[in-house]
This record gives sequence, structure tokens and C-alpha cells, in this order.
Amino acid sequence: MFSLSGYDGEAVGFDSVSTTANPRATSSAQTTEYEQRDAAAQTGRARDVGCTARPADDAGAAVEPEPPGLADFLHRVAPLVLQQLDRGDADFLDPSSDSDEEETPTARLLQEIPGPERAGAGDDVLSLSWSGGGTSLAASRGHLVHDAWCRGPGGVKVFAPGRGAAALAPQLEIPERSCVTALRYHPAGAALLAYGTAAGDVVVCELGEGGARPLPTPPPRHAARRVAALHWADAAVANSLLLMHVKNKAIRRGAADQVLVSGGAAGTVNAWRVNAARDVFELITGYRAGSARGRDAPDITCLDFARAAPGGEGALFVAGTSTGRLLVCHAVEEEDPARAELAGPAACVLDVAFAPHRPAIFVALSMDSELRVYDVNRESPLKVVSAEACVSCVRWVWGWWVVVGLAGGAESLRVYSVADGRALPVAGLGPRADVTCLDVTHKGLRIAAGDKEGNIRVWELPPLRNKFNCENWV
Repeated sequence: MFSLSGYDGEAVGFDSVSTTANPRATSSAQTTEYEQRDAAAQTGRARDVGCTARPADDAGAAVEPEPPGLADFLHRVAPLVLQQLDRGDADFLDPSSDSDEEETPTARLLQEIPGPERAGAGDDVLSLSWSGGGTSLAASRGHLVHDAWCRGPGGVKVFAPGRGAAALAPQLEIPERSCVTALRYHPAGAALLAYGTAAGDVVVCELGEGGARPLPTPPPRHAARRVAALHWADAAVANSLLLMHVKNKAIRRGAADQVLVSGGAAGTVNAWRVNAARDVFELITGYRAGSARGRDAPDITCLDFARAAPGGEGALFVAGTSTGRLLVCHAVEEEDPARAELAGPAACVLDVAFAPHRPAIFVALSMDSELRVYDVNRESPLKVVSAEACVSCVRWVWGWWVVVGLAGGAESLRVYSVADGRALPVAGLGPRADVTCLDVTHKGLRIAAGDKEGNIRVWELPPLRNKFNCENWV
């Protein structure tokens, strides 16, 4: 047999059925000349004389050869694809499916760390922070509300997985003379932990097997009043602030220098230089946000930095205040960092959080139970969502979804879509508790939440299906 796979050969051989050569055979399509050979075969030479046939019309058209190894690849991959589809694996399916019939996701309660047996004043969980790798959790307890000066002791507890166990267990405790109102792990690891107190102190500890070693602490720089927020600056912000510090102080910068930003009462915002290897903990710059706009500096209740855009300077942050003002600020300033003021809520701003994937988008949660979505380049909010429940804190969890801590209701947490404002019915986010703080680690999408009774609960969320594109509404 011979191949019909192409036009590579001009002559083919087969048994002849004619004994007479036909020197001139004419047709409207082509002319073929035959000549007799001694062997029982014919040789044909073709000349095109106006053929109207096209390659696509030829039933014997050539077929492109398969790439090398394609058949083996398909034999290996196809059975696995079919198995995944049969199981209906949610992780394998396209998360942007527009199907309206979606199963209700269920959160799994991984662990509950109980508070003191007798809960009372001073046992509130005031702040939580996951380590950069999501393996350790730091928590602080104290008084949520102070009538006057803070007189009660506070402290920090660090929880880490025990040997051979996934559950978190107490690892060390750091006592403090006043309530610890804010704390934050360094995002690059679990070696540096910063916390602020109700007395205005900012402390940085280096954690190790021997315990916590605090760096030399400078005098309070928040008017001896509450430290409300802490943030470890990313590389872009740190480089800008350290360069300003080198110019002003004529000092040499260290390779391990880090920058910590703290915000608190009376509008105070401070940037600190931290170098644990050299025991350096000093002030870079300090200012009062909003003081140069003809108004008194408000009490800062929360702040968060925008994620640096590619090629951007990344020094932009938003500060929420006790009077509902939202200040758009720039960290590298000598005086007032506030550059603009957005149309804020009519109540105290409880929390602000920038989207991890869009540098200009952030959410603000206020005491009037409103969740507002903003673009820093627009004065008015893009969307306002009413939670219709007492709220306390907010964090981004996945895509365009945020989780809100509730201070009352049937569940402890609630997940909202910032695209259309609807609440996602996630099962398992109970029991009912007055949540005071929360933090999210994307290493497994786990949420830790503390309440007024001193309890800490850790949930694991399933992958959330996000079928909203920000371009449709921003």
C-alpha cells in the first residue's frame, strides 16, 4: 500500500490495465502523458492546465502531522481531567463561573482558645496579628474602653503550633504596664513584633527561643495617649523614609533597616527606623495629620497603606478618625501629610483596609454600621453598604470579598462583596460573639477573631468564587 499523506512523490507504481501508451490525453482540467516501461508499472507526469479545484475541496488533502509527543501527552492528561470533572472538585473548576446555582460555602472552625474563666474588665482581646508565614498568632488583652487614663496592666501572648500538632499553643507572654491596643508582626517573618499601648508607648521586640527581647524604647511620641494603628512599611515606602532620614541626620543607613509607622490620638503619625541587629529604634519623622487644613488634628483610630503599584512610589495611606474624617496622606512629608479629605461617614471610622490587588481601592467601616468602598482619587464613595448590625473591624479575604467582625448577631463574622454589596451566606461563622478584632492570613485563608470575653477563634474559609470584575463598577 502507499501513502496518501501528501504530494511529496511525483510517481507511484501499480499494475497496469492498459497495454497501449496514450501519448496525448486531453481534458479541461489537466493533461497526463503515459509511457510504457518494462516493469509492470506506469509513470505519470502531471501538468496543470487550468485546474479549478482548490486544496480545501480535495478529499485527499494533506493533514498536518501531530506535534511530537502530543498523543502521549493527551493519553496522560485526559484521564486526570475526566476524574476531576467527575468529582466536581471546586478548586479545579473555573472560579469565575456565572452559574447562579452555587453551593453555600462552609467555614471550618479550626480552634477555639478560651479566655479567662471569669471574664471581666481588662480581658478584652484588643488586637490580633498573624505572622508573615501564617504559623504564629499574637494577641493582646486589655480594656476596650477607658473612662480616663489606663491604669490596668496589659500584655501580649504569642501562640505557635506545638510539636507534632497543628493547633496553636501558648509560646510566650510579654507583660506590659498598660493595655496593648495595637500590634503587628513584621510581614517577612516572625522575628519582629511591634505593639503600641494606651499610654502612647511603641515597643519592638525580637522574638526567639529565649523569649522576647525588646529594643531600646524611645520616649512616647503620641502625646502619652492611645496608639491606634501600626504598619510595617514595604520596600518602596521604607526606602523613601530612610533616604529622608539619612539626609536630615547625616547617618549611615544599615542594610537591615526597617520602617514602622504608628498612628494614634491627637492626629499623631510617627515613622520609626528599626534595626534589630544593631539595637536601633529611633524616630525618623513625626507629624499631626490634618492639622494644617485649618482644623484641629483629629484622633486617628485606624490607618492603612496602599499597596505599591508597579513603578509607583507607594507612600500613600488613609487615616480614619474618631469624627468620621477620612484623610488621604503621603508618608514622606516634613509637616502635615494630609493631601486630601474624602467624604467620610457621619460616625467614628472603626477600620480601613486597602485592596491587595488594586492600589487605589479601599474600604472603610464606621460605627453607624456602614461599609464604604472608596477610590482615593474620588471624593465620594463608590458604594455604601449597610450591615444592619453592630460592626467592629474589616479585612480583605479574597478577590473582591471582605470579612466584617460583628459585635452582635447570630454569627461572629460576615463576608461581603464590595462589587454589589451583597452578603455571602457562609455557614459555620458562629457562634454569636461580640468580636473586637480580627486578622486574616492568606496561607490557607484562615481568619482569627477575638471577642469581649477573651476568646479567640480560628476559622478556615473555602476558596470563594469571585465572578465580579472591578472594571464593571469602578
